[in-house]
Amino acid sequence: MITTTPLHPALAALKAGATPDAAQLIVALGAALPLLPRLAGTPQEPEWHGEGDVAVHTALVLREADTLAAKHGLSPERRLILLLGALLHDVGKVLTTREEQDDHGQTRIVSPRHAERGRSELAYRLSALGLDWPTTWGVLGLVGHHHQLTRTVENGSAAAYWRLARQVDLELLTLLERADLRGRITADQQEKLEWVELFALGAQEHGVYGDAPYAGWAEHIAGHVPGTDNLRDLTLGRGIQAFEEGLITTPDEAVARSHPARAGFPELVVTVAPSGSGKSTFVREHLPEHEIISLDALRLELGGDAGSQKLNGQVMQLARERLKEALRRHRKVVWDATSLRKDFRRAVLGLGHDYGALTTLLVWTTPEHVAQRRNAARTRSVPAAAIAAQYDSAEFPHLTEAHRTRWLDAEGSALGEVGFGDLGG
Repeated sequence: MITTTPLHPALAALKAGATPDAAQLIVALGAALPLLPRLAGTPQEPEWHGEGDVAVHTALVLREADTLAAKHGLSPERRLILLLGALLHDVGKVLTTREEQDDHGQTRIVSPRHAERGRSELAYRLSALGLDWPTTWGVLGLVGHHHQLTRTVENGSAAAYWRLARQVDLELLTLLERADLRGRITADQQEKLEWVELFALGAQEHGVYGDAPYAGWAEHIAGHVPGTDNLRDLTLGRGIQAFEEGLITTPDEAVARSHPARAGFPELVVTVAPSGSGKSTFVREHLPEHEIISLDALRLELGGDAGSQKLNGQVMQLARERLKEALRRHRKVVWDATSLRKDFRRAVLGLGHDYGALTTLLVWTTPEHVAQRRNAARTRSVPAAAIAAQYDSAEFPHLTEAHRTRWLDAEGSALGEVGFGDLGG
């Protein structure tokens, strides 16, 4: 089941070619996306955004994005992604905007990491609008990466462009950034627009302007690596990481690096899901060959209470020891935990990479109201405030964190996946 929610009427109209109106869309979508009505009144630094608050800026960006979509002849599907990216690109500013002093003692209005916060907030809310997963993923990519163009140009390498291109459509990202800059009043607008053009030229030069990278690598590896789909997934995943770290330049080198793994390798699956998503039940039912390391089960084993946080240090130490043992023995293992923070995932996935494991993220997109309803019906429930805090602090995963990623809806049905040959289920 991909989604049973019909496409929101306002978005259906956009997809059919309607001219977007920011004020009307904010009203229409505000119940599902509660940050949208709060754009009005969220201030911006006047030197960089002389046009006004975030709502004013968003309306200008949306208008420019519509113009660019028509100019470039985007399909209805890609136009919808661009327009939603424009409407939502700065929603994270509602959560992050504050005043701070710059190096010269001048008070500035800043919104640190607003792109990342906005992306994570939207990841659990866009399903209410009836969007399919490719559209949702496209929008999340634009929102989360719309400030990465300059850094990519400064790096300039094929690896930098390919790394970004596997996470977001670079043509749409270029169009969004043009619209973003044209929707500002700032002294350096023209200079920044020139950086956008340099970015587009670099993406074209490296063959990833609107095109997905690594398709040729996957085809080459499929034809040159014998054995299981999982071995080919590991070869491709490791090859991508090595290329993006500057260690190799061709898929042939990735194939050569796969020879030790042909004798066997561990497999590590990490769940990423708020409490109440049904992850533990899913793992038991769909991954019966995997050893399960459950933090809740270890809390029960050590302290007699699966919900107690008092022994977290001991629980984590024992969990890591058991994980290392499973990886050493080349087992299939699941790390069954919420794993909503990137630093927690990094620690576990890092062990997997150290032991040569094929790493997989299973990522639930369960909306908060569904998790809260299910939690309330459980015999052993988590405090509602704790679940709300999980969503507030969640850092939605990026493709770069593991070799493979599969996204699941609230019912555990696959929405989409990247890097897979086979993972049961």
